[in-house]
Amino acid sequence: KAKQTLNKEYVLEEDLRYLLQETFSLSPSDFIISLDKKFEDEDFFLKWERANKGEPLYYILGKAPFWGRKFIVEEGITLIPRNETEELVLLARNWILRKRYPNPAIVDIGTGSGCIAITLAKEFPYASVCGIDISSQALEVAKRNNNLLEGNVTLIHGDCLKEVKDKKFDVVISNPPYISNDEFVSKTVIDYE
Repeated sequence: KAKQTLNKEYVLEEDLRYLLQETFSLSPSDFIISLDKKFEDEDFFLKWERANKGEPLYYILGKAPFWGRKFIVEEGITLIPRNETEELVLLARNWILRKRYPNPAIVDIGTGSGCIAITLAKEFPYASVCGIDISSQALEVAKRNNNLLEGNVTLIHGDCLKEVKDKKFDVVISNPPYISNDEFVSKTVIDYE
């Protein structure tokens, strides 16, 4: 039924599969095994209607996958982590490995949900990682993610590096919201992010 109402302007078939898996707590293999099973769930269809009207799937679910983990995201407070952000983390990770820092000091400016800082803290458990954000609401989301994922990240309320100007860092990383003037932006991003 959901597949028949798929609005390709906003959602893809993969989104439908992901929503089904998340709503019914199915692993990818459970999903394949359960293809003949019938599920009656009003909650799923309410979520599907919202997604089909353009609301981002990860805001509907309240969490987004990033680097093999699920991070809490909240509309109007944190952005949804993108694949390009994972590429940024990969670049930072590889750079840290090449430099062979014994105990790298890492700062994530504009940490938002904390996905970059927490991921780097998990990749480098011996590192000192802090996430800074000017938004106290975003820091609350980052704190929940840090606790949930056992990130060991120090979270600081502040504007850029002002609160840590006396500290030295081996890695300064940031992925602020940006869109170039000539880049296509989907209606969903414009309306919700």
